[in-house]
Order: sequence, then structure tokens, then C-alpha cells
Amino acid sequence: MLKDGKNQLLMGKESRKRNGHHGLGLYIADTIIKKHNGELILSNSVNGGGKVIVKIPLLYK
Repeated sequence: MLKDGKNQLLMGKESRKRNGHHGLGLYIADTIIKKHNGELILSNSVNGGGKVIVKIPLLYK
């Protein structure tokens, strides 16, 4: 899931298909973040869950 988690329509476990998930959330977030020259990083948390980091550069004028 870390490698493919941002792919469109990826649902992972079979149970997510039954609970109204459509596999679009991380894909949409990644698309928007990239349009702002940012990066969406997926990794494992030290607590055993998932970790999502959003990096978006600040523009000063």
C-alpha cells in the first residue's frame, strides 16, 4: 500500500469495498498537492498505523 496508495481506485483490503470506499481520497489529495508543487508522502507510523505527510512549498512575494 505504501508504493501504490496514491493510485486511483486502489482499495487494498476487500473489507473497504463493502464500506463505501471508492479508492479516490489519496489520489485526489495527491493530484491537488502536485498542482501546488508539493509532495504527498506515505509511510508506516512507529505506532503501527499509516503516516501521511503533506509538503507544500510556501511562496513569499
